[in-house]
Amino acid sequence: MEKRLKGNRAMKKCDYKTAREEYTEGLLETPEDPALWCNRSLAFLKEGYPELALMDASRAILLLEKKMNETITVLTGNSYKSRANETINEAKSSGKGEFKIISFLKDSDNTQKLVEIGKEKLSCILSQNKNCKDNDDSEKFVRMLFKVFYRQAVAFSKLEIWHKSIESCKTFLNMQKHIEKDSIEISNTDCLQLLSHCEKKHAAFTKEDPEYFKFYQYYGVMNYKMGYPWDCTQINRDSEELFEDLKMQLEVLSDTKLSLTQVEFDKSSNSSSMKIQYGVEALRDISAKSILMEETPFLNVHNRFISRCDYCNLLLIDPKDNTIEFYECPETGCKEVYCDSECWQLASNEFHKPLCGKDITPILEITQSGEATGSLNFLFFLKIFAIAKIRGICPLDIDELKHLVRYRPIHGKILYQHIWSSMYMCTLEILGISPFDVRFDFWVYLECIHMIRCNVFAATDDQGRPDCASCYSLISLVNHDCNPNAFMIDHELTAAREIKKGEPVTISYIGDDDNYDNCSRQSHFADVFGFICKCNRCEQHVTVDE
Repeated sequence: MEKRLKGNRAMKKCDYKTAREEYTEGLLETPEDPALWCNRSLAFLKEGYPELALMDASRAILLLEKKMNETITVLTGNSYKSRANETINEAKSSGKGEFKIISFLKDSDNTQKLVEIGKEKLSCILSQNKNCKDNDDSEKFVRMLFKVFYRQAVAFSKLEIWHKSIESCKTFLNMQKHIEKDSIEISNTDCLQLLSHCEKKHAAFTKEDPEYFKFYQYYGVMNYKMGYPWDCTQINRDSEELFEDLKMQLEVLSDTKLSLTQVEFDKSSNSSSMKIQYGVEALRDISAKSILMEETPFLNVHNRFISRCDYCNLLLIDPKDNTIEFYECPETGCKEVYCDSECWQLASNEFHKPLCGKDITPILEITQSGEATGSLNFLFFLKIFAIAKIRGICPLDIDELKHLVRYRPIHGKILYQHIWSSMYMCTLEILGISPFDVRFDFWVYLECIHMIRCNVFAATDDQGRPDCASCYSLISLVNHDCNPNAFMIDHELTAAREIKKGEPVTISYIGDDDNYDNCSRQSHFADVFGFICKCNRCEQHVTVDE
């Protein structure tokens, strides 16, 4: 309560940063307080993070849903109780799946039925209090529910997801018709103005290109400047201690052939953390075809199109006779397979325990239907969160990953994918992580998205489908060049030509790029990795248009 009040006072002073910090600290103490999630969603909106405001609003709805359903079962002593419960039970029996009171109330006709039965009853349903008659708190959750729907509408509009904002506005207005206006802090006029604005934007998009909506309905636009300002891992990444630790690891793994260095890429960048990046250089002259280093991937994932070890990604099918030899997880109900008991034990210690016997079909449905290898990243996020759960830390504090650079959009904006939030909640559910645990907050998931997307090595199968991918802790530090002096094969970094002492070691991030012209290469680099390549090859092909 104290943190919430401090946050509220900061909000009144327009100190949104302090408010967000106070609400977050409060959530560490009372993670299932819907008011804290509701209030933090507003703080995120004011700070310019509508994607985070949306998730906090969703959490508030989850908690309100729980409290409302609990309240239905404890109401007693009301003369209209039987008729109200009859209406609700009818909705329960006719609905599909678990009855959701909020979904029920979003229907204008259902809300009207309950209002006709008695306004006090509706207040009781929307309250956590067992005895809500003459109770000053009886309308508290009504007000909170309206705040949540309105903030969802505003957040969707900020993300330019017009049809979703329209939906939330209409929900707000439909419910408002049956509630005393004095119990709502948000005016009808504000919501109507927002609705009108979103309808105009939506109409303009669909009129200009009717086919565009098929794409646009799944995406929005969000601001992103390489990380959130409160993410301490980005600050720690620039520390001398971490640099020296990585440098030592690299020199040991490469048998003193390679060392870590700092490379200045973007002098025009406004972000000081982006001006200096890690790079790898040769410590001595190296002959062509020499193995520079061999590294076991920190994480591997595969799409289950074919039998692979879930720890090392080794194919478990003998190509000579198509026989399959594998070691199945010995735990009852788990069908995951490995090369042998050693790989199973390593996987169990690292990530498998929270995943053992779990159904990951909802995630596989997305990854297997993806056309690009980036769809495999959802499997990485699942394992990263599993590792963090085992270690009892935030996923961004995983030692093997915390130094990896984050994706930075060229123009400070990226597509916001609706599926991110659903995959995030699905990941938490599979792993048995509470959606109210701030160590696994939604912004952490988004940071993992921007970290993994530009630091993995992926491959397709013979049908061109995304098949498997690996993430390396140290090889990921090697930078790109369109005329690279090294290449990757089977976990080995090999010299493509003679490399002189002190020369930067580089690879091509797009492999064999003979089919890419300069413009296509630059577009790919910008979209996937967040940079414009300025290597000698690209600089020689710069045109006026580019």
